[in-house]
Amino acid sequence: MKKAKIIIFFTLVISISLFIGSFLGYNLTKDNKVNIIVPEKSNPTIITVEATECNTKNYIELTDYNIYTYCLDHLMIFTNNNLIELKNYVPDKPEFITELISNLELETELNDGGTKIYKDKNDYTNAGLTLIKCNTLDSNKDIYIGPKDMEYQESFCKNIDNSLKTFTKTYEVLNVALSNSDEFIYLTLRQFQFEEIETIKVKKSLNYDITVGKNYEFTFEYTTEDIEDNIKSIFNNATLTSIVETDKTGLDQVQDPIN
Repeated sequence: MKKAKIIIFFTLVISISLFIGSFLGYNLTKDNKVNIIVPEKSNPTIITVEATECNTKNYIELTDYNIYTYCLDHLMIFTNNNLIELKNYVPDKPEFITELISNLELETELNDGGTKIYKDKNDYTNAGLTLIKCNTLDSNKDIYIGPKDMEYQESFCKNIDNSLKTFTKTYEVLNVALSNSDEFIYLTLRQFQFEEIETIKVKKSLNYDITVGKNYEFTFEYTTEDIEDNIKSIFNNATLTSIVETDKTGLDQVQDPIN
């Protein structure tokens, strides 16, 4: 009798789980993996799965542009009765992006050269979709795909210089001297465990409150590979972008390698 009750209990649990899963649009398989129920529509159909944390991901890299996802964990296509990630489909069939856009409706066009925002208003996707096709004055052609309520973000459609690199060095300020120009000051610097001392000219706007005897993290951007790991070469060949006071001392200080 007790065994029969246990069997009935687990039968009810499984039945309820399957009912809830079907209601939410998912199926539980024998190995407890989750499968998405695809709508009964003509191939191909786009299936989206929203992310728990909203961010932008470089999803597909093509020759002339990149495709990014926004607030999506998965972007899939149901074609020939198979469900596969779009990033595994498009590189072999790049023309599909044109087909995808043709199934969406143009909602608005931005005054930046011609960036267009499309929406799925005909249930082409399982949960709605927004597609932004960049066409900026500086020739950005990237595409952003997100959920139906995605809006244009300031970070979209920007050309990224992949050759631009950054690093941070920590220096102690031994002396501060005024420049003849109000825009600049002279700093005498030394790196921990180095004998080298150099005086360099920096923009005062990077930090208006630099104090002698304190340590500061200097962050640089650079593209050239011809930088030696010394103060003079760094300041001559890289662009200083920030100066921030730090309480880290000795070996705990940030001393990023170059190249």
